Amino acid sequence: MAVGTSHPGVESFTRQGYAIVDLLDTAQHARVEELIRHRLKEIANEVMPGRDFDLGALATYHRLGVPDDAHKRMMAPTYRYLKLSAQDQRMLLNDAVAPIFESFWGHRNAAMHYWFEGHQKIDGACVFRVVRPGAGDVSGIHSESSYGIFPLTVWVPIVGFDERYTLKLSPGSHAVTHPPEAIQRNERFLARCYSDDYVRGFQFIRPNMRKGQAIVFHPNLLHGGSDNQADETRVSIEIRVFEANGGN
Repeated sequence: MAVGTSHPGVESFTRQGYAIVDLLDTAQHARVEELIRHRLKEIANEVMPGRDFDLGALATYHRLGVPDDAHKRMMAPTYRYLKLSAQDQRMLLNDAVAPIFESFWGHRNAAMHYWFEGHQKIDGACVFRVVRPGAGDVSGIHSESSYGIFPLTVWVPIVGFDERYTLKLSPGSHAVTHPPEAIQRNERFLARCYSDDYVRGFQFIRPNMRKGQAIVFHPNLLHGGSDNQADETRVSIEIRVFEANGGN
């Protein structure tokens, strides 16, 4: 039986296209942070062989002096993902988000996949991002539906929780049919971003959040362009969640 809209997360998701949920406890948050730290070290050793990469706190990554070209390679789609164990997948796709899945699909059977360059799928993987302060390491406004795929997304801040850091999104934009002709290709990023003229017609917010919270959003929701406006490195994960018994 599908969950009714009386559930607060479902109600927000249905009306606004997104919901903020309490996803992780302190230990689980620390677990995700450690997974990212370990993966960053692996990537750095491959991209910058021979360098002693003493990562330290993720929030101070920008102080390490990683050259821009090396950082760009480290954040390339071939590298910036976490291949998760079944236990870690269950930790992230837990009962806090299951009612939203059920309201969207009519059941809770969900699976995370990382679609690499639009056609290669890695099961049980999610993306992570490391965005330095003031560095412009982000793409423009887009929706996941513009790629022809329709996952729910769970966006989880790991470092950086107030409006200077968090995801920029447009409440209610999930209910609009976004015209393909409004997409304007940006050669810097893979994202299929909408033109400035198009997105100017929408209102955007950046919510204040707490550690352990996540944003679950609709595939058609406009989001992105989330510059890091603070003094520390922002770190987050993005989980693309598909109907486990569906066609994706």
